[in-house]
Amino acid sequence: IGAHLRTLCVAGATLSDDGLLTLAGGVPNLEGIDLRCCFEVGDKACEAFSRLTTKLEAISLAETAVTDSGVALLVTACTALTSLSVKGNRAVSDSTVVLAA
Repeated sequence: IGAHLRTLCVAGATLSDDGLLTLAGGVPNLEGIDLRCCFEVGDKACEAFSRLTTKLEAISLAETAVTDSGVALLVTACTALTSLSVKGNRAVSDSTVVLAA
């Protein structure tokens, strides 16, 4: 089923970076993922998605533990990315948001 999955919403789920590392490897055609309010998700998950998911167009990282480093990895590696939400992420600076734009 993973190869056919295009979008995934796990908003508010109790997920960690380690769980998302496993997930990212099994969804090569993922175009959108909503990780809103997954408070334990951080930069390791961003690294996994930036390496393993080339078709990612939209990701919500609102109210996660992602930092400037994770966002920078995503916007650099995911060339199809057109939508990124980091609302409520205190560890993401204004300069990184400008870089993402």
